[in-house]
Amino acid sequence: MTPIARTSHASPFGRLFTIRRRQFDLAAIEMPVTRLAIFFSVYPALRPAEVFFTYSDILFCLSAVLLLLMGRLRFAPMGPVTIPWMVGFAIFSCGMIVSSLLGAAPERVLVVLGQYGFAYILLAYILVRTDESIVDTFIKTFVLGTVCVNAFGLVVFFLGQDETFRFVSGSGRLASFMGNPNYNANVIALTLPLILYLWFAGKWRFVYVLGSLAILAYALIATSSVGGLLWSMAGVAVFLALTINWRVLVGLAVCVAIAIPLLENYGMSILPETFQTRVLSAAESGDMGQAGTFSYRMHLIHEALDMVQDRLLVGIGADQYRAQSGF
Repeated sequence: MTPIARTSHASPFGRLFTIRRRQFDLAAIEMPVTRLAIFFSVYPALRPAEVFFTYSDILFCLSAVLLLLMGRLRFAPMGPVTIPWMVGFAIFSCGMIVSSLLGAAPERVLVVLGQYGFAYILLAYILVRTDESIVDTFIKTFVLGTVCVNAFGLVVFFLGQDETFRFVSGSGRLASFMGNPNYNANVIALTLPLILYLWFAGKWRFVYVLGSLAILAYALIATSSVGGLLWSMAGVAVFLALTINWRVLVGLAVCVAIAIPLLENYGMSILPETFQTRVLSAAESGDMGQAGTFSYRMHLIHEALDMVQDRLLVGIGADQYRAQSGF
């Protein structure tokens, strides 16, 4: 006689929650959760409340809990570099605590150190893996997130229907879900060398590489960020200098030969007006004062240096520059 299963008389709802231990694979849950967290890490505007704690942060915390339950939260995720890393973070934290206790708002150090601890400690335990295939998967997920957020932003940018200026600023600069054109440009600058790595290592199809580079290149132009453009050029240049070969040289020569006549004939018509006024005008004249907020940032740098002359070692306290700055 065939034995009756333990859940044969249970309702479908009851059988749903009758999960055997050997069938409950935490690893199968952790990896998608971590990849979702990486994907949405470039969507800081997506958050459940006014506080700066995004859905990506929530998913990263869930991933850390899953790794802890699985026993895979390694003691030294960065190997021999872990101890110097932790010591450096401890020294940095002590300096910030001391300066904040001497400042006007010591309670801010709790929030700021929490943010730094999340970024520099917790994420290291989550993202640093020994399996190269997992690392490559994380890189692909991050690239995909950056491409998607900018593809969406470009659709809004060309349609011109962002009346709240949430995705495109009032001056016509692309911010998308990053919330700030300069932040968006900096993330693009970080992503471009990763795309080249996937291409050079043969880990991504050329059509994906070409599509991603096309979207991010125009999105970078649409941000009209001088700093982001400089960081992008520097990152790509360093990557190519470290990996250069004759095939790359030939490819670059062909791309330049095609791009120059296209830019001469059609360049001004396809470039956003804000990019022409903020970036091209500064490049043509050599006057960085025309490059958006570049000169204002230099004022902030000089003011900050003057402000910390007497407290150069520990600073003026967490989050206090914005309160004390004359600008």
